[in-house]
Amino acid sequence: MEKDKLGGGVTPPEIWRHIAGCIDAERYDDATFLFALAGARARFDTLRVADISAHDAAAILPMLLDYLPADKANAFREHIKNTLLKDEKLLTAYCAEIRNMGPPSYFPSYMVNHGLGVFRNGGNAQPLVEPFDEKSSWADAVNGYLRCPGTSVARPAAPRYEEAVVNAHPARVLRVFGTVDPSLTIKVRTSYFNFEGKCRQKNDVPEGGPESRPAWVESRVVRSGDSYDTQVVYDYFQDGTCHWYPYEVMFQVTNLDGLTTGYFSTVINATTHVADTRHIAAPSTMIWINPPGTADSPGHVAARSLAPLDVDCREHRWPGGDANSLDCPVTTSSLISQEATEVRLNLHDQTATPTAAAPPPEPSSPAPARRAD
Repeated sequence: MEKDKLGGGVTPPEIWRHIAGCIDAERYDDATFLFALAGARARFDTLRVADISAHDAAAILPMLLDYLPADKANAFREHIKNTLLKDEKLLTAYCAEIRNMGPPSYFPSYMVNHGLGVFRNGGNAQPLVEPFDEKSSWADAVNGYLRCPGTSVARPAAPRYEEAVVNAHPARVLRVFGTVDPSLTIKVRTSYFNFEGKCRQKNDVPEGGPESRPAWVESRVVRSGDSYDTQVVYDYFQDGTCHWYPYEVMFQVTNLDGLTTGYFSTVINATTHVADTRHIAAPSTMIWINPPGTADSPGHVAARSLAPLDVDCREHRWPGGDANSLDCPVTTSSLISQEATEVRLNLHDQTATPTAAAPPPEPSSPAPARRAD
């Protein structure tokens, strides 16, 4: 993406799609600048979005690296370490250039809609901090995210993060089950967050020092005919001082034609200068879990039980291109409390009449969730 097209209306998720495209094309210098800009804008958004539970949207964005080819993603991580973390001259130049671009002009809907305030307040609460000093907050965001040399937040020694410890004796389980058309395959992952910055999962890409991010746990999905069954463990990690809690249950759904949930990345071919749009597989949130100690509001209570959720999966066509994806939206509230014991979620393939045989049956009871590496 050309720098003159990175105006204030371009959001961090949009920039990250271009980061993915640059990494895939092995344009690591371009990806590094975009990484710095996306991080600064996401940090700025955490300063102006009122709902604290929404701020983790910024930490989720770098997880898109997990869905790129491992060799290229790892090469990018090494490039980051050897540039932003070691080349003070380059970092100073990036800081000045990004600072001079000024604060973004978009409304941060990607972050606002990620928070639980959307469920509890029906979208009626004031989403942004008021009053808000954009100029000084933008300077704080750039300096704070990049740890710009010569500022009051110049890079300190990298902080030490406490690892999440798996609970050997979990006692609280959410059963997720339902029907699924034989033409669909599904994978289920759950994200875990905590309120203690020192405990957050360490990442290989920097936010000043290490980037904080959620921990992911993959659940084994058991298929039998047109049914599936899996488990999400509420207390997968030891409580201790970190207080990890499950937040999102995400499904990656794929049909027989290979269409799958995920996101699009557009990159300009360096030789032909033609835009190449590609779809990158990634999971989609289906169920939200209310964090502990979070108050409900009238009419927006995290449910102890939900009516069965019926999810229709359809092809999402990318305008002007052949890169399509599978879109499986949940059209009703799927916010539950940690007192919920089961959720029935049925997945329907609307892309074609299912004709394939069901996948071979697996063991009759769901296996425990496992840590996603």
